[in-house]
Amino acid sequence: MNDYNLANFKAATDFCVGEAVRYLKAKNYRVVVRHKPTSDPRKEERALIRRLLVSGAWLVNCLPRYDYRTDDEAEQREIVQKFCDMFTTHKGVTNGR
Repeated sequence: MNDYNLANFKAATDFCVGEAVRYLKAKNYRVVVRHKPTSDPRKEERALIRRLLVSGAWLVNCLPRYDYRTDDEAEQREIVQKFCDMFTTHKGVTNGR
């Protein structure tokens, strides 16, 4: 979980999740992270992502990955923020303050 907190640009998933959390918290959204120990984490993660996607959830995992060696960090941060704005500005979304 600390990897998300660090949001290292060289690790695309960590960066995207970490930046999304920072951005949403700065906008006073409540962010909840859950962790479930499992004997096969990759398999469980794939299954969970599938279930969430087909239920209509929007996941940061769906953003196309960048190449940290050639892409701009500020631009990628802006993309994550725009993605967050997409689902926080839809009707029916409430701020979990």
